[in-house]
Amino acid sequence: MGLREKKETQTREKIFSIAQRMFCEKSIEGTKLKDIAEEAVVSERTLYRYFPTKEVLAMELYLANLKILNDNSIFKELVTSRDNTSFRLNMKIFKQEIIDGVRNIPERLLYDLLYNVFVAHRHEDPSQNKNHFMQRDWYKEASESWGEDGVLIFEAVSMLLGYTQRLIMLEYQKPVPDWDIVIHRFKTVFECLVKGVTEKMSFYKEEE
Repeated sequence: MGLREKKETQTREKIFSIAQRMFCEKSIEGTKLKDIAEEAVVSERTLYRYFPTKEVLAMELYLANLKILNDNSIFKELVTSRDNTSFRLNMKIFKQEIIDGVRNIPERLLYDLLYNVFVAHRHEDPSQNKNHFMQRDWYKEASESWGEDGVLIFEAVSMLLGYTQRLIMLEYQKPVPDWDIVIHRFKTVFECLVKGVTEKMSFYKEEE
């Protein structure tokens, strides 16, 4: 990577970081591009060169965050590894990744929820974007082959993420957020939900 490309990458990452925080604090609708440019210490002209509209910036930030769910992720392993041992191990790893996310980058988890609400008001479905993990071949193949078990896993993961995002949103409003509270509640719901799901999954029943 050349010096120019490296500088552009750093500028984009800086804009992403500031935009994510401001979108979470003020909402996407309540944030102006000029405010992001000012805090990022870049000209509005530079910002518009990277992101011509706020909608484009919001979408690209959402997709950048989704990379953690794309090809090289525990989520892929979770929905494609169909055996008892792998499932248990992958769920433990998934649990720890969410805990680490709450503790270190809660805005990333919160922004996913905010963006989905934002585009819902515009009658759009972000999962239809070609870069969304739901459009990956491995996800489509897993969805077709897993049948009812696949639906259970996806619904369980979605519920866990949604519940955690709601907790983060409520805690984020406090002057001093206590992420340990969020993590404790997430762990409790995680154990209950996973127990219920595994009791209904066919490959667990076959071993009984």
